Amino acid sequence: MTPAQVPEVSREATGTLRRLRLLFWSCAALFCSALATAAPLELRGEQGGGYRPVFEYLVDDDGRYTLADVQQLPPDAFRTSGTRGVALGFIKGAVWLRFDAVNLASAETTWLLQVTDPLLDDIRVYQRAGDGPWQETQLGDHHALAPEAVDSLTPLLQVRPPLDRVTSFYVRIQSKSSMLVDVRLLTARQFYQVSMLSFLSYGAMFGIMVAMCLYNLGLYASLRDTNYLLYVLSISSSGLFLA
Repeated sequence: MTPAQVPEVSREATGTLRRLRLLFWSCAALFCSALATAAPLELRGEQGGGYRPVFEYLVDDDGRYTLADVQQLPPDAFRTSGTRGVALGFIKGAVWLRFDAVNLASAETTWLLQVTDPLLDDIRVYQRAGDGPWQETQLGDHHALAPEAVDSLTPLLQVRPPLDRVTSFYVRIQSKSSMLVDVRLLTARQFYQVSMLSFLSYGAMFGIMVAMCLYNLGLYASLRDTNYLLYVLSISSSGLFLA
């Protein structure tokens, strides 16, 4: 090997090492993702604000897939969400979620499956315990309240996973609004505690908005500046939208 060939060989070796490192970390990421989704979510009783499963999701661009179609798809057709769900924005089709859960708390515990986005139009939850039949429940703005559903600001469904048995869930969501897809499993007491904190936050926010409206109305009455009145109208419209 001549001295002129040494830099070229060094560059080739460096490029090969980089490709090997990239391949290694890609395989490691896929392996960790498979581990995260293969193990079912363990429900061990009340825990903070509930359990957020790391689910697999699939975007159905045409919205034509049935449950049987989705079950026949290869594993690489799905992506893995984070611990806080996934933001999909505006899509014309539907999105499918799937995850497993096992009840390790008590057979008498009633769990609530919550879809945290309150503006979704069409939600269909399929659940099956072990090798039993699939049960379908429809939620969302376009459906009447199902017997198993709970009247709430967000779509909420009562589920009773049997003790020490894996329950499989498939969730199909379709909506004209922007989709921030996130699901949570929690007990009735946990839901009550989370709801109380949410209502207190909303009460504080609306109280601040009312105070700002009254303050600016007083400024408008004394100064006769239309900018204060426009500001009041802006705050009022925002409050009505959030309500």
